Amino acid sequence: METSKSNSKVYLKALAALLIAVIVYVFFQDASWAKAAIAGAVFYAISAVVTEILHPKKYLWEENDFGLCERLYKALSAKTNGGTDLTALNEHEKIFLTMAQLDENCGFSEYFTEYHGVYNDLLVPSAEAIGSPEIAEICKRVLELHAGYTGPEEDLDDLFEECLDDFVDADDDLVELCAQYARKHKESFRE
Repeated sequence: METSKSNSKVYLKALAALLIAVIVYVFFQDASWAKAAIAGAVFYAISAVVTEILHPKKYLWEENDFGLCERLYKALSAKTNGGTDLTALNEHEKIFLTMAQLDENCGFSEYFTEYHGVYNDLLVPSAEAIGSPEIAEICKRVLELHAGYTGPEEDLDDLFEECLDDFVDADDDLVELCAQYARKHKESFRE
């Protein structure tokens, strides 16, 4: 249904461009600029329709796991000032974004340097919510390590090195789990 709405918008824009071309032709055909305006309108209409036919925009939930996660991640990041203010998100969006941030950044130090602890309380419950007890355990270790850490921020990568290795070697596919979670709760997500 959403795909047909997208198609309709493209076709309406193409029709509007052709209507403009007809109006210019009828009323201004003798004007020196008319031919260029008509040609531009016709070119726009044809290219819009051809582009839509060759590369239709997929409805969000028709995307593969990677495409779904990428689109939701971008939309949620935009709603949260780059992931730093979660107040605009509902519970399911927070869980998704927390895990998507982990996958996107492929590491833990960003949670403490870039996001200044915004996700600390969300890391473990989010991993559990998407169905990854393995990643939840890794996140627990990261939080424990960080709680006792007093060194400089630039050394966090070294502190989390073993946890990062375990994260990279984890059996769970975070993209797949995030996509499944989003599809299960799709009524909570707005692109």
